[in-house]
Amino acid sequence: MMAMREIRVATMKEEEQREEEEDNTETKPAVEKGIMAWKRARASSQRTSHTTKDGETRRRAAKKLLPK
Repeated sequence: MMAMREIRVATMKEEEQREEEEDNTETKPAVEKGIMAWKRARASSQRTSHTTKDGETRRRAAKKLLPK
């Protein structure tokens, strides 16, 4: 009687572990894609923005110089 209960508990634990592994494999690529997209966007913004000595970006400084 006790052996049957132990076997049942062991199989339940194995099933739970399998389900958790399946859940992790499904979400991992989506998370990685999000991280990679964030890194690309961050790198892109760092390439395009440049701050002048007075703390303004090039784009803002250029707008001030343009005639209205």
